[in-house]
Amino acid sequence: MATRRPAVGADAYRIRGKTVAPLTAAEHLKLPRYNNTTGMVEWVTVSGEGGGGTPPSGTGFRHVTNGVEDGAAQLVTNADVAANAAIAESKLSLNFATHSNANDPAAGEKSALAGTSGTPGNANRYVTDGDARNTNARTPTSHGATLHDATVEATANKGQANGYAGLGAGGRVPTGQLGSGTANSTTFLRGDQTWAAASGGATSLDGLSDVAITVPQDGQTLRHNGAGEFVNVALGIDDLAEVAVSDPQNGQVLTYDGVTLLKWVNATPTGGSGGPPALTTVEVNLGSTPRRSGRFTISGSGWTANKPVVIRQANGPYTGKGTRADEAEMDQVSVTGRVLNATTIQCYWQAVGQGGRLRGNVKFDYFVGS
Repeated sequence: MATRRPAVGADAYRIRGKTVAPLTAAEHLKLPRYNNTTGMVEWVTVSGEGGGGTPPSGTGFRHVTNGVEDGAAQLVTNADVAANAAIAESKLSLNFATHSNANDPAAGEKSALAGTSGTPGNANRYVTDGDARNTNARTPTSHGATLHDATVEATANKGQANGYAGLGAGGRVPTGQLGSGTANSTTFLRGDQTWAAASGGATSLDGLSDVAITVPQDGQTLRHNGAGEFVNVALGIDDLAEVAVSDPQNGQVLTYDGVTLLKWVNATPTGGSGGPPALTTVEVNLGSTPRRSGRFTISGSGWTANKPVVIRQANGPYTGKGTRADEAEMDQVSVTGRVLNATTIQCYWQAVGQGGRLRGNVKFDYFVGS
């Protein structure tokens, strides 16, 4: 009779009055079978459904002979595969995979693999460990610094005669390689490459070969005389290259001539020494015709062009205009001027007051700035 397969782990039930034990997880592929000997219903594994014999090692098909699986459960063997089975090499596990014969050695090459000796050539192309030529060690030639050619200096020549100088710990050539003798703070290196102490020399300024001092005086200086010697002289201001003093007079000062000489020159200051400037008075005839403005010149000497001029109307009386000082107050005038050249001052005047006109003589006071 047919019966359903119980679930794994289900409770026992009865078949034909026989008690059947429940399946375990490992027995879920078994089917019930009645055993006439024991009179019991038991679970058995059907061949080809996961049971029978020892599980094979490795991978592949189980070994079956005449439809019956061997008890040893072997993998497929060589005898089980037909000669014309044509199984792809990629599906086989080979100890030595096959390869293309395109790169196989030629027959002559194969015959030479046993090793040869003698002169290499077309008939003797290959050399193996057995070749007698491999017994020569061929020790390489020495290649130290002492064997370099002339283009590279040998280290053995460092610090030696006809060699090259080395450097000390401070990165400098040691004094012993610069010259013979003792090098210290009291010696110097001579041209003959010897360290020597300074000897002789002058003990005074006059002892120098290019100095000639005669009765030195306070404030004197040494000045080269152009003949190979320095001599003591009292330096005057006229000795300076940028000073040109000519016939100096008492009270004169130095003023810079920026037009002609481009030097400092001596000149008498306007207004004397240390006091207010001295004014010079000049009387000028402005003409016989009354006018509002005009110009006139003042003649002199020793002036410098373009120097400023301070000029003003002076008090009267004026020639031809009465004898009283206050009469000049009737003729008010303003005036300006500048140094035209060394002998001329150019002046410009204008009558003061609305409608004012001037004529005749007027006095002016002036001085030239430095």
